[in-house]
Amino acid sequence: MFSVQRLLKPRINLLRRRGPWPRLAPPKGNTGVQYTIMIHNRDKKEIIIDWCSFTIKGMTFSDILDAIKLDKLPFKPQKGNRGYQHKLNFCDQIAIQFGGREDMGVWVELNGEGCRTFEAESTMTWDDLFLWLYNTPSSHIARLDVACDDRDGCLDIDVLMESAQAGNYICRARKVRLVSSKNSRQADTANTIYFGGRQSGMIVRIYDEAAEQHVSGPWVRCEMELHNDSAGTFVELCCGDAVGNVYAGALNNYLRFVKPQADDANRSRWPTEVYWENFISSTERITLFTKKDDTYSLEKLEHQVVFQNGNAIAAYTEIFGWEELRNNIKNRTVRRNPKYDDLVTRYKLTHN
Repeated sequence: MFSVQRLLKPRINLLRRRGPWPRLAPPKGNTGVQYTIMIHNRDKKEIIIDWCSFTIKGMTFSDILDAIKLDKLPFKPQKGNRGYQHKLNFCDQIAIQFGGREDMGVWVELNGEGCRTFEAESTMTWDDLFLWLYNTPSSHIARLDVACDDRDGCLDIDVLMESAQAGNYICRARKVRLVSSKNSRQADTANTIYFGGRQSGMIVRIYDEAAEQHVSGPWVRCEMELHNDSAGTFVELCCGDAVGNVYAGALNNYLRFVKPQADDANRSRWPTEVYWENFISSTERITLFTKKDDTYSLEKLEHQVVFQNGNAIAAYTEIFGWEELRNNIKNRTVRRNPKYDDLVTRYKLTHN
């Protein structure tokens, strides 16, 4: 049985890395942590990487791009920020910054879409990248977002909101925030619970992903945002253990929902809620990173154009007119993201 105490208690404050990382060899056979395409997931649970940011000293940006197998992407040169003089940007998904002080190194940042691009374009897997970072002495992981999608109903966002409002949880963070939001396209309110802050090195977000994505059915995402030592130690542990064990251990050591006891006012002695135990135990069984199936659809295109960029488009056409917009788009020099080409191709195949 997996022991949270055995794995993580010696590492408090929250996954703190101590001393230099030892060298590891790549796992032999299929025993290491691997990701795979899981379009039909029997367990209806998957773990994905949704943000990855790190710095490397003593290497050039081209060396790093070669190492992580993204050297073929058409990056666009831009002015750097946060102390860096230069920046390479790919579709606002992946940024490489360099030209800062010697002790700053090269900064690589992949946002959510950038993580999907890494999965699609690089020949490396996440475990390959983690192992490379682990074995690179000058590496520093600034941020890592690790999310578990629960689609089998273990977690009910309304129940979690009620428990959080009532204080029926034990968390290492003092800062807790509950947010409810709704827009014109949402029939239901999207609820989010935040535990912790960046100063503590770890934030846990639990939210209704089904409402966020405008789809039906149970889909709750529990996401850990790890910073600095917490992120580094998560990577270290993933190089020697299944990702489900590491994720479940880190999460349950940080947060658990408890069932109130009328005869005991001490929350630390309250039993863990069954739904939380079920979620943790089912997450432990995940041994593979998931390469997220994130096919770009007509619905996502409409949402991006109309609801995200609609106001800007409306203002532009009122000032310059539709013909000017059409000409500027037709003659633009920015290379189109491959996901748009794929969408156009699929649309033509099904409508001809």
